[in-house]
Amino acid sequence: MAVQMITIKTYYSEFDANLALVKLELNGIPAFVDNTNDAILGPTGNGFNLRVDDDYLEEAMAIIESMESEPPI
Repeated sequence: MAVQMITIKTYYSEFDANLALVKLELNGIPAFVDNTNDAILGPTGNGFNLRVDDDYLEEAMAIIESMESEPPI
């Protein structure tokens, strides 16, 4: 069975996308950020898509939502 990756959030900062990626990976959720080559080629306005295996969708969404509700440091 093929793994289906789903975009759960689009970030307009590559840093923020990678921060969320690391948080998911630390929790054992397979994920990746696409559109990273766009940053090399120049701004396109497409953003950076955080994608996860659909088997982990609910857990990933809960982690992302908890990150967004955390107060800034």
